[in-house]
Amino acid sequence: MYGTDQDFAAWLDSQGISLPVSAPSLAVLRARGSAHIDATFGARFKGVTTAVDQPNQWPRSSVVVNGRPLPDNAVPLAVVQASYRAALAEGQGFSLSRTVDPTAPIVKRSKVDVIEEEFFQPPANAASAAPLVPGLDGLLAPFLRPDNVRMIGGWVV
Repeated sequence: MYGTDQDFAAWLDSQGISLPVSAPSLAVLRARGSAHIDATFGARFKGVTTAVDQPNQWPRSSVVVNGRPLPDNAVPLAVVQASYRAALAEGQGFSLSRTVDPTAPIVKRSKVDVIEEEFFQPPANAASAAPLVPGLDGLLAPFLRPDNVRMIGGWVV
């Protein structure tokens, strides 16, 4: 998991946010937020994990941000804060584990008096399968590879 319960509580306080009484514990929320970050962004993070069997996507090696290499044992603050944002969303009732069928058409209906129209539109891409938490892409952008760049071993292709 990224961060600590104490730091998560301090982050919530600094944002002026209180979780609902019905929210799971901070540890559970952090676990879910961390899992969401890893599942959603893990394949796009720069570099490679430092160990094959490590529980999270960070720390990573061979990561360069703004022309500067990150230490192999570093977990960027942006990754921790992104996990807190995802945890907050879960704590406020937004399910990070919901599943969406990316192939299902989007249905739109319009009704005027007794006339009803129904429109079907296919989703733009499979990215619609992941729950969206606002702000995560921007926060993590410096640590993500462009979509058209892939890592094979330690080589960028």
